[in-house]
Amino acid sequence: MAEIIALPTPNPQAYKFTIEGHTFPQPVTLSDAAAAAGTPFEALFKLPGVAGVFATANFVTVTKQPDAAWDQLIEPAKQALASGF
Repeated sequence: MAEIIALPTPNPQAYKFTIEGHTFPQPVTLSDAAAAAGTPFEALFKLPGVAGVFATANFVTVTKQPDAAWDQLIEPAKQALASGF
């Protein structure tokens, strides 16, 4: 299982998740569960409050819906990413 490091960003609606040992060959942008179907990001969109995903280099930026709370999303997001990578 990959080590995932979560860090806040200047945007309060977005969090950066660095995936140790993984590099994305090209940027990936997903804005809903349908777009994420069949990808390693599918599990993220099953979490309540996830609005979007952007992946590039060795990190994934997760954007949350305004009414969602990071304290309830960070650990489940790390687990979802770790299971996918």
